[in-house]
Amino acid sequence: MLEKEKERSALKRTYHPAQEKRVHVKGVFVVATKKMEENKDEITISRLTIYPLKSCKGIDVKTAYVTETGFAFDRSFCIVDKDGEFISQRTVPELALVETEFRGAFFDDDGSGLERLLVTKISEEEEEVEEDIQSKMKDAKLVLRSPNCAEECEIPLLARKEDLSGEVECSVWDYCGVHVAESDAVNDWISRAIGVPGAKIVRWIGSGGIPERFNENISTSDKNSRPKRPLDDRYAKSGGQTAFSDGYPVLLAHESSLEDLQKRVILGKELFSLAGNEVKMNRFRPNVVVSGGKEWIEDKWSKIETKQQHSHGGGGLTWDLVKPCSRCTIPDINQESGIFDKTREVSRALQKFRSGTVLNSQTKTWANEVFFGWNMVVSTGELGSKISVGDVVTAKELRPTGAAFM
Repeated sequence: MLEKEKERSALKRTYHPAQEKRVHVKGVFVVATKKMEENKDEITISRLTIYPLKSCKGIDVKTAYVTETGFAFDRSFCIVDKDGEFISQRTVPELALVETEFRGAFFDDDGSGLERLLVTKISEEEEEVEEDIQSKMKDAKLVLRSPNCAEECEIPLLARKEDLSGEVECSVWDYCGVHVAESDAVNDWISRAIGVPGAKIVRWIGSGGIPERFNENISTSDKNSRPKRPLDDRYAKSGGQTAFSDGYPVLLAHESSLEDLQKRVILGKELFSLAGNEVKMNRFRPNVVVSGGKEWIEDKWSKIETKQQHSHGGGGLTWDLVKPCSRCTIPDINQESGIFDKTREVSRALQKFRSGTVLNSQTKTWANEVFFGWNMVVSTGELGSKISVGDVVTAKELRPTGAAFM
């Protein structure tokens, strides 16, 4: 019995950062003389993932490119029901089984083809290059696969009005905007794949998301007239936009934090007679996964820089970590089987040590929410800048020691 009580206590234990000696410089707390224990290991980007079709399987890439709404092509397509409301794994877990793949010459291993595509102005001397780009654009596709459909579904990335089924008013949480639905054939395929009659795939036609050269036939050249989805300025103080994501353009997660969660899920197996299943990172659907350093160190970061290894001087990207990511039911869905875990062992484990109450959140409405990962917004770096697997992550600003969890 005593051992069981010790285990229960361990589950409830909260992470308490070590105290460092700091000085206050221009409103920012920085380490003065003592190197943070959590930074004893170099932290690098271990995985980058783009989710072209919201709530479906992602695509791991070596390099991603920054647009106005996050990474190029990320959450730039969305499935809606007959009323225009977005559909996600929360209500249709089978979406986890829909695979996505980019096909075409632009999507090479090093990303250089896509980088070239993001250049919107071609000089007269490069007309042959432009002809090559136009040819490749016609061949670029987003390919979908589902165990519920015998055939693949191909969505041409180069939009043509004659291939689309018309404008659709699309709602994602509190956002509502007019976008365009893909062809009737594509919409019929996704309806069969997820078992939702009348479902449609909608394309983002605002700035960002899909490189605008793919949308130039259907989107206005006046950027001020395009649909926009601004971020919540209570958290994203410097503004910003997103496309069809839940609310923010980029989500970061930490491998060490997942390992700590996994230990607690295994502990739950002993305490609550749960399955103690393996918890994979794909349940949390991050764009950026980092490795190295101590678990939950990301809670301390206010601003980070991502930069190519052995790079000197400029060239890095700076990111603001604006809001911890509150988790819904999706982490309780096995992303390989599409089956929802009715025991909710992942959420139950998180509730023990990652709820707003346990983390001493100063936001009252977060009391019963659980958190894993951080929403990020790029703060310095040109559009089209890239981030790559292997880039070094450096904390540039830290949250004050002893401060409440937002």
